[in-house]
Amino acid sequence: MLQSPTKTHRTLPLHALSVGDRVELQHDGRRGHLAYLGPVEGQSSQPIWAGIILDTADGLNDGSVNG
Repeated sequence: MLQSPTKTHRTLPLHALSVGDRVELQHDGRRGHLAYLGPVEGQSSQPIWAGIILDTADGLNDGSVNG
C-alpha cells in the first residue's frame, strides 16, 4: 500500500490511485509520483505493479523490465 500526501495523507489501496498522484512509500517515507499502475509482463507474482518516480535519486531500479 502507498500513502497519498495529497489525499489527506492516508493509506490507500492501489486501485484508489491514479497515474500522476503524489505518493509516499509507507515503509520508508520516500516520496514521488505514480508513473505506472498495472501488470508487468513476466511478473505474475503480483497482478498489479506500481512504478514510482522518486523525488530523490535513491531507488533500486530504473523502471525497465528485462532490459
